[in-house]
Amino acid sequence: MAESPDEVRADLTPDTTPDKSLRQTGRELRAWLRTERAVIWLLVGILLVAAFLRLTNLSWDMNTHIHPDERFLTMVSDAMKLPKS
Repeated sequence: MAESPDEVRADLTPDTTPDKSLRQTGRELRAWLRTERAVIWLLVGILLVAAFLRLTNLSWDMNTHIHPDERFLTMVSDAMKLPKS
């Protein structure tokens, strides 16, 4: 027996109903975040982002070989003078 056009269309259309509700997914995510494995992965991710930010654009001193904080202290100490009176 041949299938009707409605049955064929039903087979070709994607199933748009989600398997899990948004609340269920949130619960699973919260449960996973409480595991030791999640803590390790989050720490590794934070360290990788920090290393990337620290190691990119290493020319912060503009070839003066002074850290910005040290440059500020040098500028302040050079500007200090004894009062004239």
